Amino acid sequence: MIDKNYIHPKRFKWNINNNISPSMLSFWQQNGFLIIDSFYSVDECENLKNRAKLLIKNYSPDNEVPNSLNNYDMKNESFKFSASNIAFFHEDDDCKELKSISKNEVENIKEIGHAIHDLDPVFNNFSRKRSLAILATSLGIEMPLLAKSTYILKHSYNDKYSSYNQDSSMLYTEPESCIGCTISLDNETIENGCLWTFSQGHLEPLKKKWESFGWKVLEVDGHDHKKLFKIFNHQSFNKPLCIICHTIKGKGVKFMEKNNLWHYRTARGKEFLEAQIQIEKKI
Repeated sequence: MIDKNYIHPKRFKWNINNNISPSMLSFWQQNGFLIIDSFYSVDECENLKNRAKLLIKNYSPDNEVPNSLNNYDMKNESFKFSASNIAFFHEDDDCKELKSISKNEVENIKEIGHAIHDLDPVFNNFSRKRSLAILATSLGIEMPLLAKSTYILKHSYNDKYSSYNQDSSMLYTEPESCIGCTISLDNETIENGCLWTFSQGHLEPLKKKWESFGWKVLEVDGHDHKKLFKIFNHQSFNKPLCIICHTIKGKGVKFMEKNNLWHYRTARGKEFLEAQIQIEKKI
């Protein structure tokens, strides 16, 4: 059933001169999203789909990740493995009915990720299309960097277990430094599953968003371990709990604090030793 407040948003065409139009920029600033038709050609999309099929056909069991519905658990070793590899995420093991329906291996794979944009030449070319970089810089990303990519396979006709994919929690940073790009390789409709977004969602407080979904929301100092421990162990609520932790990137290491560079860099050598020394002094 479609929400009565749903509206079909405005759609744009990419400028043949490879730059963003004033109307697109204005819409982005006001609403927080853009829908651009035919940004990639049909041939580019078909080429990527064929490449994905080939990767699935030839994938190694060593790169198989079970229980795809839980692959965003940061404690899960499979998630860590996928960050720097081309990993294949299967349907959840509990979906026995789905597995009995599936006729081939492709229908048991839900996702491929998360470093496929770096490790596969076809995905590399697709992800690093020049116009995509131009779009990102036009929207305020000074030095675009691809941090994560996922190829999602949508089995509309037989997968009643398919759940929503929501990346907003991973894209949320203060200050804003991350943009998500979703490319539809096939025609998407409300009936077969498409991207939904909140107009002006980027302007709302994060707490208000979660409360609107019926969650109990607490805001705490993310560096106050005692307060966090108390919440985890001594609080009980009759609704789901969301804890918003206000933190400082790189806190405890002088050359890392409030420096977005360390959002994706790894300390090595002298940097690692210096960071270790500064942290140990505060323990």
